[in-house]
Amino acid sequence: MSSLTEEQRRRIEENRRRALELRAAKSENNNATIRSIGQQPPPTPKAPFENRSNLSTTTTPAQNFYRTTNNVPPKTDGAPTPSTSSRPTPKVPPPPFGTKPISGVASLITRDRFKVDMTFHQQAIAIFKSISGAQYSPQSKTWNFPVSEHAKLVSSMECLKPSVAVGWLPSTVLKMCRTSSPQSNNDDVDLSSIDPILVRALIPFQKEGVIFGIKRNGRVLIADDMGLGKTIQALGIAHYYLEDWPLLIVAPSSMRYKWRESIFQWLPTIPGGSITILETGKDTFKSSKVVIVSYDLLQRRHEEFSGFKVVIIDESHHLKNFKTARTKAALPILQNAKRVMLLSGTPALSRPIELFPQITAISKYMFSMNDFGIRYCNGKKSSYGWDYSGSSNMQELNIVLAETIMIRRLKSEVLKELPPKFRKLVSLDSIHIKLTSRELQAKAQAFNDGKHLKIGEAEKRKRLLEYYSESAKVKLPAVSSYISDLVEAGKKFICFAHHRTLIDGICEYLESVKCKYIRIDGNSSSEDRQYCADQFQSRDDIRVAVLSIMAANSGLTLTAAGLVVFAELYWNPGILTQAEDRAHRIGQEGSVVVEYLLAKGTADDVLWPMVQVKLNTLNEAGLSKDNFHDATATGYFSSAAMMNTSSSSNLSQTSQQKQIQDYFTKMESSTSKSTENNVMDTSSSSSNLSQTGQQKQIKDYFTASTSKNTENNDDAFDVSAEDDAILMQMMAGW
Repeated sequence: MSSLTEEQRRRIEENRRRALELRAAKSENNNATIRSIGQQPPPTPKAPFENRSNLSTTTTPAQNFYRTTNNVPPKTDGAPTPSTSSRPTPKVPPPPFGTKPISGVASLITRDRFKVDMTFHQQAIAIFKSISGAQYSPQSKTWNFPVSEHAKLVSSMECLKPSVAVGWLPSTVLKMCRTSSPQSNNDDVDLSSIDPILVRALIPFQKEGVIFGIKRNGRVLIADDMGLGKTIQALGIAHYYLEDWPLLIVAPSSMRYKWRESIFQWLPTIPGGSITILETGKDTFKSSKVVIVSYDLLQRRHEEFSGFKVVIIDESHHLKNFKTARTKAALPILQNAKRVMLLSGTPALSRPIELFPQITAISKYMFSMNDFGIRYCNGKKSSYGWDYSGSSNMQELNIVLAETIMIRRLKSEVLKELPPKFRKLVSLDSIHIKLTSRELQAKAQAFNDGKHLKIGEAEKRKRLLEYYSESAKVKLPAVSSYISDLVEAGKKFICFAHHRTLIDGICEYLESVKCKYIRIDGNSSSEDRQYCADQFQSRDDIRVAVLSIMAANSGLTLTAAGLVVFAELYWNPGILTQAEDRAHRIGQEGSVVVEYLLAKGTADDVLWPMVQVKLNTLNEAGLSKDNFHDATATGYFSSAAMMNTSSSSNLSQTSQQKQIQDYFTKMESSTSKSTENNVMDTSSSSSNLSQTGQQKQIKDYFTASTSKNTENNDDAFDVSAEDDAILMQMMAGW
């Protein structure tokens, strides 16, 4: 039995009746609002997102912004919706009461089309179908539309607010889409003002890169894959704007001399004396046509470079962080210059926000940092500020950059235009090489004296080997500096050396920077060799293979690397080419870049000519197929590059030296095979050559040295009997 009084029951019933009346009135109002949809024209569209603050905070799953887009609309089920510009917005049925609001995001899929990524919504689908040119992609389960219909779609979707909220395309992106592409016709760009030597050397895709930069008034990010010739493209663009020089080149310290020698090679009209490499804070550069400076000196002397109108920044990913002193020093210089060329095969090493300083350097007002961070870095605001460490809308970012400031080609895309193997000569930074070392000077002097004294060949050989050994010690700091740039750039590469001193030093450096590597030398067992090779092939986190030239030049497949670096030389070219082919063999999907690190004033000045002489002899005898055509290597022995060399490099411009220089201005034109296959039967091809004792000795040596099993040889400095013979033979002409 209820304990409520009659008065209490009456009040409860009255409250219930009033609540029902209020609910009925509210329901009637909602129904009236819903019935009005479709009976009135949509509101007048506003200019969509004129302010950057309207950029979408909605994100799509992170994608690789380096991925190539083919500018082809997604496949659709059947034909697109018929184009009817006068089609009215359909009447939209009312959404179910209490529907949870949903969100979506619009992003570019090509320059001309965009998609809307959102969960299923019946009323939104009805509007999508009403848009001219709308297409549905069953693969991505999204609708996509012509960019020209963007404003109409924005207007039509207004009626679904607040049930549906879509982040539309930013105004910067819309403006880019409305602007005609400067890539439409390359024939109207005249390259005749560029040095003809450089123009003739350009591969078709490199020529396209030069034109790309010129069409953008010399403000460009060249992000081609490693080994595709960013240097020659940048010099081509810079030379096109010669009237705006002097030219400032900013590069890692170890790359400064490489840039100078590239200018010697590709722009021979630039006097060598007008190129200045700044090494200290006291060096001056008045009246110089080209100034080459490291990042560290740029940071310390940035005010002195504010007047340069043409600037090249090599490895521009060094400017990835706004907070670093080098970025703060570089940005004002770049933003004030008329022509800016940024070069990097990896412009963003880990996240899209690293691109923003480089974008700002080229196009200061393209994005604000907050707009870029929200749209492309999945920006989130917390109590500590904005977090831009994520990624979003990567496909759109790739399109925007490719249409505005960036050109990027992968090796796989231009493989048909590339020779299978590049050889490059890299002159190490002299600032890291102690040519004044008493030990080095003593060994160099002893060797040079031996060329004129009446001493036995064995004594000459001994003096050269001592000079060679001491050179390895002197080169170590410069080699480590060069390798540090490769490691910082995220390269995966093979590094060959001969002396244990140099191998140990390289490994110690890699350990100091916590870079994972493998090591194979004369102490490695067969099982260890294969295990290390397998690890290098299968693991992306192992970045470097440190190998002994003699112990690891054969029997290994290391095609996971596309870069082979020789920290020092060996006088037998057969051994060198075998070592190169650890990466350049079946299973290699791209071209291989081979870099020889040489130091002027060391035994390299002697060994490299010996390598060339022997290779020429083998070619003439038909015993080697290693030919070099159209090399991109630098002119190590050019007169300009030799101005500051020591007495040990005073080679005269003889026919022999001409052969040496030719060695670097040629490149092999056909796929190199392993050296075992290079030993030919000369009975037909070389039958008319007299088999002198010298030729026979060379042939016997070459055959023996390439077929012997060296996997367990100690990599301490040893010289075999065959090496003794060929070395003494090569030295006989000195």
